[in-house]
Amino acid sequence: MDAKWLFFGSSGRLARKPFWFASIILLLLSPWVWQGLASAFGAPALTGGLRIASSLADLLLIWPNVMLIIKRQHDRGQYPWLAWTLAPAVAAFSVAELALGTSDVFDAIPEPYGTIIAVPFLILILVAVVELGFRRGTRGDNAYGPDPLGAAKPS
Repeated sequence: MDAKWLFFGSSGRLARKPFWFASIILLLLSPWVWQGLASAFGAPALTGGLRIASSLADLLLIWPNVMLIIKRQHDRGQYPWLAWTLAPAVAAFSVAELALGTSDVFDAIPEPYGTIIAVPFLILILVAVVELGFRRGTRGDNAYGPDPLGAAKPS
């Protein structure tokens, strides 16, 4: 599988197994990106520099994650609404971490507003995990391309 297409292309379909594999790669890559950014800014890893680097890494890794989500939703025969909902939410969360100077944004927001923001975000994450990670794609060809599992067209 072409890594450039996997992490940076939005066309086509992606089955569950490569979706999970690529998602785990991005998850495992995150700490190295954090460390690289912290080192680039000359910040010690265990200080606020890591928090800043973590937020910046999250912003840098939004695009590859969005591309995975788009292709996975294409496999399900759907318009990629999850990608265009999750990406701004994650970006806003990372920018808020940078602006507020904390790695726990919800501690900086007075109650009940933190909960009002957190609950829909967590529900959206749960929907994304179930929809993208556990539900099978459309059998056969769909509007976004051929079945990545190579199944024959339904009659």
